[in-house]
This record gives sequence, C-alpha cells and structure tokens, in this order.
Amino acid sequence: MDELISKIQRWKEVLERKGMKVNVAKTKVMISDTMKVEEERSKCPCGVCGKGVGDNSLTCTKCKKWVHKRCSGVKGSLVKVSGTFVCWKCNEPAGNLKAAVEKVDIGNGVTLETVKQFCYLGDTIDAAGGSDQAITARIRSGWYKFRCMACVLLAKDISMALRGKVYGACVRSCMLYGGETWPIKKEDELRIERNDRKMIRWMVGVKLSDRISSEERRRKLNLEEIGVVLRRRRLRWFGHVERKDENDWIKMCSHLEVDGKRPKGRPRKTWLETIQSDMRVVGLKAQDALDRVKWRAGIWRRGGGAHQVAANPG
Repeated sequence: MDELISKIQRWKEVLERKGMKVNVAKTKVMISDTMKVEEERSKCPCGVCGKGVGDNSLTCTKCKKWVHKRCSGVKGSLVKVSGTFVCWKCNEPAGNLKAAVEKVDIGNGVTLETVKQFCYLGDTIDAAGGSDQAITARIRSGWYKFRCMACVLLAKDISMALRGKVYGACVRSCMLYGGETWPIKKEDELRIERNDRKMIRWMVGVKLSDRISSEERRRKLNLEEIGVVLRRRRLRWFGHVERKDENDWIKMCSHLEVDGKRPKGRPRKTWLETIQSDMRVVGLKAQDALDRVKWRAGIWRRGGGAHQVAANPG
C-alpha cells in the first residue's frame, strides 16, 4: 500500500508540473481479488461462487449463507460438519487488505475511493478478473442502443435486409465492443446469444411459440450467428497482435505468464486458451497469422456463409 501511495503521489505531481490536474472524484483504487463472490444470479445463491445452490450444500454458521459442497472444501459427508461449518470467506483474517481498505489517503487531504469494479473506455474492469461483469455491461448497452433505434429496427416500411444492416452496425457492434479481449466462457457466450435472439425475434415479429428456427430468422435479416461474429473479431485482433514487433508491449502482455501458486480446482480460462479453441474451429494455426492474406481468408471462409464472404472479399 505504501508503494501504491508513493506512485500515485509522483504521478499527480508530474501531471501538475505539466499544467494538468488530476480529477480526484474520477480516480479510483481497485485491489485485485480473485476470490471475490460473483454476482448473485439466483434466488438462493452460494455464499462463495454466487450460483444457485441445490441439495448438496450446507449453511455457514457465521454469515448464514448456503454454500456448495465443492466451494466448502469439506471432504466426505456434509452431515458431520453441519452446525459447525464456517466458510472460507468468514475465516479470512480481520486484517486482510482486500477486506479492510475502503479509502486510500494520498496526503494533503486527498482520499481515493476503493472500488470492486469500474468502467474504463466502455469496458468494465472487475477486481475478480474474468469477463463476467464486462459482458453484463455490454449486454445492457446493447439493449439501450436497441431501444434508442427501435423506430428503425421495428419499422414495417423498412426492408428486413436494411434493418439487419442497421442492427449489425449499431446494436451488435455496441454489444460486442471490447469482446476481442474477453476470456469468454460458454455460459457467458450463451448469455450473449440469448439476448441477441430475443432482439432478432422482436425485429422479425415472431414469438417462441411460433416455432421458427433461429437460422430462418437470421436469414430474413441477412445476419450471421453472433457467436461466429465474436469469434472472428477475436481472431482478427489476435492476428494484429501476432504481426506486431516482438518488443511491442501489447504482444508482450498477450503472452504474459503470472507467477504464483494456483488455487484448487480448474484454473480460470485464459484469453490464449479461448484463441486456441477458436483456431481449432476454423482450422488455423498461430503461425498462419503472420500471413495477413491467408489469415483473413481463413477466418472469413470458415466463419460465415457465402453471402458474408462475398460482401467481405478480403
């Protein structure tokens, strides 16, 4: 913490010498915490992971929250520890920096607020890492843009093809902003697809009970599946990064390896693992990115239909 305060003070002093002023109200401090509880998405959330609990769970005697067996760390039967179990969140030391710091005093009566997440250039950065909060924020932004343009997207006197172009350029691009860097999980990709399909049903004017396939609805609007669009955006960005100079800081960050001991369970999915999965789908390899023409032709040929390739010959 002392090192952080020293860096902030030096940064503030240098900016002021150059005639610039730091907006303290907009400056926040975020302390990375990979074990932060996720956003509660159910009526009975787990006290550790935030997901809905089932029968195989038990109650923490301190926080009175239900906890999955896989999150409790208990081996064997849960009945043996029932009534005495305390989750690891309640067992954290009282002096834990992540739990204790609410404001950071940098001197001269200036204090900075400590936050769990903040929005920077349209992307949401979360203390727990990952892309969950960023995807949630982009979905909300996509719905906001959809409602703003409802007069065009839902107009009956405008052709389906034109509405599809407007939707792809204005709504989808807003919803997928920053998606090139998401280490996306399958459940997050399904969240994006559900919201995209709901918007398309609204534009086409059908209901789920009409039993019209998603492919047919997208065909009317001349749209690709949003998962294909997101994959192509990731691969395009990966190609740009791979073609950069070896000393470029963006390329060095993309291959950064973090030292330290991994927690129990499966490691969190990384961005490079997502890219490797995408390359297997389209049949490309990392060295193919050095050939711009081959890389672009590969991601367009495998990623979309014939009408998309014709519209984007590169």
